[in-house]
Order: sequence, then C-alpha cells, then structure tokens
Amino acid sequence: EIINNVLELARIEAGKIDNICLEPFGLRDWLYNIAGIYQHAAKVKNVSIHAQIDHKLPAQLLGDRVHLTQVVNNLLTNAIKFTPAGKKVTLSCFRHGAETWCIRVTDEGEGDSR
Repeated sequence: EIINNVLELARIEAGKIDNICLEPFGLRDWLYNIAGIYQHAAKVKNVSIHAQIDHKLPAQLLGDRVHLTQVVNNLLTNAIKFTPAGKKVTLSCFRHGAETWCIRVTDEGEGDSR
C-alpha cells in the first residue's frame, strides 16, 4: 500500500492526476491498517498512536480509498515527526451531521494552536 501511495504521489507531481474513484471499503479495517503501518515509526520515537472510530459510522463507506489513504499517510507522518517522545497521536473517524463523516489526526506536539 505504501508503494501504491508513492506511485500515486509521483503521478500527481507529474500532472497526471487521476479522477476520484468512489468505491465501497471497510472503514474499520482500513483505519486500523493505516494506524498499524505507522506503529513502528511511532514506537521508534516513543510516540503512541491511537485509532478511534465512531460507533455510529457504518462498517462500509463509499469513498476514494486510495486518495484518502494518501492524505492520512501524510498527516500521520507529520504528526509523528513533530510529536515529542512520550506523547500521542490520535487518528479518529467520526460522523459530522447526517451525511458527512470526518477523519482527524491530532497530536500533542507544540504546533500552532490557532
């Protein structure tokens, strides 16, 4: 999956942006898989990763899994990079309104609080 993300990023940088491809995917497996991929990098830095999924979300969602994965990968990479040892990064997915769902990556790094 990481290789696919790198290849996709190379296509975007080359100006060959793909259209959004909506497909159903298993939300929980997808989210826990992404968090699992970054567990080693976080552990090396003594940072913990927590994944949280709103129980109100359906098991399957319709979305562009490849592009969502790229976004979340970038957010997690930055969060781990800028989070001090002993702190945590949280990857959460929750419902926002009747038809909208959100993905949020938060960390305990200094950052800009605005």
